[in-house]
Amino acid sequence: MENPSLGFVGIFIPRDLWLRADLSVTEKVLAGVVDALDKGDGCWASNAYLANTVGVGERQIRDYLARLEEAKILKRWTQDGNRRISSTYSKPSNSSSVEENSHPPRKETAANRVVDKVKDNKNKSVCVSEAFCKFFVEVTDKATESFCLFIVHRQEIKRPLTQRALEGNVEIVKAEAEKHGITFTEAAKEMVDASIRNGWYGLFPVRKASPHLPKKQLTSEDHKNGF
Repeated sequence: MENPSLGFVGIFIPRDLWLRADLSVTEKVLAGVVDALDKGDGCWASNAYLANTVGVGERQIRDYLARLEEAKILKRWTQDGNRRISSTYSKPSNSSSVEENSHPPRKETAANRVVDKVKDNKNKSVCVSEAFCKFFVEVTDKATESFCLFIVHRQEIKRPLTQRALEGNVEIVKAEAEKHGITFTEAAKEMVDASIRNGWYGLFPVRKASPHLPKKQLTSEDHKNGF
């Protein structure tokens, strides 16, 4: 099924799922999309279709599905040679107390999620991959490794990064790479290494502009000719 019809005017995200701080908004929306496409026999949309619907790359969709399955939000299986996905959560009634509506709980969003709370390297890589894709940066293992080290560095100096701050630093590195005509991976390594070495909070330019050509050394012949 290459282009399944959504067949709805909106998606439903249960309260308990929406308030989970360990999942990004995109992951919650993806779970809602899968649930909406499931007509009782599982959702069998392709990764390409899900990626286009949610607005991310196919590689991110694979990571999101793996995390949602690990979190017991989705389950995947194969039937008649086709991959199926379905949600495992139930749909409770949409009710809340007056007190809760007056003082809604303050939860993290994808924009301000604290990367420090991501404890394992796999999920750190997912946060970095999200930031790379936002600025159309090629996701390479070495560039990802550099930014994961930067996340750890910020944790160690008690200045944990938010997702938004992580994205801001990716934009800085991209601009520096374009300025000097080097790859993003090279710029990331140089800037992260300098930040860790100097104990800096942020990422700063470390390459200097090309020096001017040295002035011509005047000779006695030049002086005779009036120079």
